[in-house]
Order: sequence, then C-alpha cells, then structure tokens
Amino acid sequence: MRRSGRLALGLERVGLVALRFPIATFLVATALAVAAAFGLVRLKVDDSLSQLFRSDTPEFQQYEEVTRRFPSSEFDVLVVVEGAALLRRESLEGVRDLVTDLQLIDGTRGVISLFSARQPPEAGRLPGPLFPE
Repeated sequence: MRRSGRLALGLERVGLVALRFPIATFLVATALAVAAAFGLVRLKVDDSLSQLFRSDTPEFQQYEEVTRRFPSSEFDVLVVVEGAALLRRESLEGVRDLVTDLQLIDGTRGVISLFSARQPPEAGRLPGPLFPE
C-alpha cells in the first residue's frame, strides 16, 4: 500500500496557483487588503460590562430598571440580595458580614448599603445608624 505524501488533502496545491498566476494573485490579495482596511475602520469594540451580560432574564431587566432610576458609573458594582426573611436577625448579620467583606476588598472606594442609612437627627446631634451595632 502506497502512502500519500499530501498532508493537507491537496490544499497545498492552492499555493501553486500563486506561482502560476502571480499578477492575478497580487491583484486579488490587494483587493482583499483594501476590503479588510474598510472593515477595520468600521470595527468598534463595546467595552461596556452591562452589554457583556445582556440577557432577557427578569434579573437583567430589574438591573436595567435600577440603572435607569439611579445612573452610575460603569465601574460601580451593584449587589442585589433577595430572600424571604431578610429582616430576621440571622439574615441581617449575614448581610452585614457581606458588607464588611466587600469593604475589605482591595480597590474598593466605598460601600453603600442599608447599614449606611441613618435616622433623622435630633436637634443639634449627629444622626445615629438605623441598624445599631
């Protein structure tokens, strides 16, 4: 049985066309380069994180509604915590721990949470936290 020396199933013969018709090959390559240059000029990169995660899920629609109501920077990270009994002591302690962990992440400039909320101030006093330590 004779073994065939063709590695690319005969595609290597395409290179012979360039040797046989060098002027036509040059014109085709030049036309492709010009077309690629026009395409390159129109190429745009969308670096928006919200576009990267775009979907039709109810969660993403809720995210879009929140960002419409409260515009922010692309570099802001919104964390939504949902649950049936979030106002129970154990749940609030877990959320407070999460807020503390988020504050300790390198590069974090600030965290605003329900623990940032304050009660109305009394006459001449600083307002106290809504959720005391």
